[in-house]
Amino acid sequence: MIINHQWDIPPLERDNINAFNKEQIEDALENDIGLITTWDLFILIQGLFRNHWEPKVIRELLFNTGIIPQIPTHYKPIGKIFTYIENRDVIGVDLTDGISTGQRVGYKTSNGFFEEDVLSLQIILNNDEVDKAIAGDKIGLKTKFNRDQLFNGLEVYKVT
Repeated sequence: MIINHQWDIPPLERDNINAFNKEQIEDALENDIGLITTWDLFILIQGLFRNHWEPKVIRELLFNTGIIPQIPTHYKPIGKIFTYIENRDVIGVDLTDGISTGQRVGYKTSNGFFEEDVLSLQIILNNDEVDKAIAGDKIGLKTKFNRDQLFNGLEVYKVT
């Protein structure tokens, strides 16, 4: 079910986190129904076109029951942003999984999905430039996005 909730409120002002109540979710699970808001589906489709994803990374989500995940299937979480260094256009990421230069990372914000290639990595502890970082490392990652788009606490994904 695709639900256009709070249709009289602009999309970014809607409560997209609590769009469905407990009873609706339980009913959906009982009856093998997936639930997604029009805004969340729009953001996924916009990401598909903006980033040239294979359609299957969204199509696979639609077979879920209950609340449909809002992250495409080719996104794997690798950590969270803990700082943004404006004068260097660098984000600090606390890694929960590894990443290498040449790979691609993605971010999901309320305005959509953004992606970029990993051009350089730096271990923050000792300022060493590396080609690969592992879970537990705190890294500096050069970015083309600004502080309004990438903020502390935002999840970072490896695009596979």
